[in-house]
Amino acid sequence: MNALMNSVTVSGKTFTYQKPWDGRRLSLLPTCPYLAFDTETEMVDLKVQIPRLALAAVSTGRQHALVRPDQIADFIQIHADARFVFHHAAFDFWVIDKHLLEQGAEKARRKWWDACDQNRMHDTMLLDALIRLAEGRAQKMKSSDKDWLPLRDLAEVATDYTALRITKEDPYRTRYSEIIGQDWDDVEDGFFSYAIKDPIVTYRAYLNMIDKAERLMQENGYDPKRSPKEPCEIAPDAVKRFGYLTEQIQVKGSIALEQLTRTGMCLDTPRLTQLRESYRHQLDEIIDTFLREYPEVIKRAKNGSVQRST
Repeated sequence: MNALMNSVTVSGKTFTYQKPWDGRRLSLLPTCPYLAFDTETEMVDLKVQIPRLALAAVSTGRQHALVRPDQIADFIQIHADARFVFHHAAFDFWVIDKHLLEQGAEKARRKWWDACDQNRMHDTMLLDALIRLAEGRAQKMKSSDKDWLPLRDLAEVATDYTALRITKEDPYRTRYSEIIGQDWDDVEDGFFSYAIKDPIVTYRAYLNMIDKAERLMQENGYDPKRSPKEPCEIAPDAVKRFGYLTEQIQVKGSIALEQLTRTGMCLDTPRLTQLRESYRHQLDEIIDTFLREYPEVIKRAKNGSVQRST
């Protein structure tokens, strides 16, 4: 299938996009190597299952494209140096990882993991929450006095950071299982026009968000020109090491937690028992030392428990 140029209108602005991607590298400027990336999948119970990929949609701000599942490995390898921007990175990361694993595309899968390990995966959903936290916009929970930060969908985030308006109520959003394995010539255009809007909006929102995040950091003492040896409120290399407002830490943590929530953890019971007994023995030795050398500090009660001396 040859790439065709299609168009979609968002808030009165028309964007042209490739359907499907033509196989050539999209333009990534060295000063702005961001590539917004979104997946559309079947609907499943995400607590127990990773859904199948129906398509991916991408945007560099200047070029936009839809990527077929069979093109994903090539796309990632050609854009291996990009900084991928998602809205809910943990979801898209595992969808692509599963797809590449099933396709036997280990080279592309390694590039995908490298992007995460090298802090080249970003998340508008998480950065939005961090910005609101920095601004003191945490909300009160209805059932308690605790503060919380509800994670917002892309339509809500776009309203705050762009002039583009999209909706998450489109009926095509829940129907992508219908097009898995189908020839795109036979697929309704609504599936494509809905999908391409997300990365277009994500890209624009993220660039505005990082500007805002940096200003918030600067207002609280961030200055990348200062020496790391100088005392300061925020380390001058904080963005490089942790991302804006610690976004990179949050992205990696969310990806790990997503999989952990789905699969659970294996517990090595014999090892746990061994460690508990070892630490218990060490603690007993410390207590015995205190009882012997500092009886004025602690003593044993009649029931054998340790308590402070009076």
